[in-house]
Amino acid sequence: MRDQAILVRNAVKNEIPAFALIGKDKFALQTLEYYYSLAKEECSEEFLKDLRDLIENDFRKFREENPEKIKVPDM
Repeated sequence: MRDQAILVRNAVKNEIPAFALIGKDKFALQTLEYYYSLAKEECSEEFLKDLRDLIENDFRKFREENPEKIKVPDM
C-alpha cells in the first residue's frame, strides 16, 4: 500500500482532511474491515489488494502479536 505517512503529510499540506488509525486502537481493525466492505463495491482490485494486505499483514497481525497493547483510544 502507498506510504501512509506520505499520504497524510500531503493531505495536511494541501489542507485536505485526514484521519489516521493506528494498530493499538481497539477499533482500528473493525473500522478498516468496514471500509473494505464499502470499497469493494467501487474500488479497483489493486486498491482492494493493498487494503486487504494492510488489514491482514499489518493490523490483524499486530493485534494477534500484541494483545496487551490494544486499547480504547485516548488523547
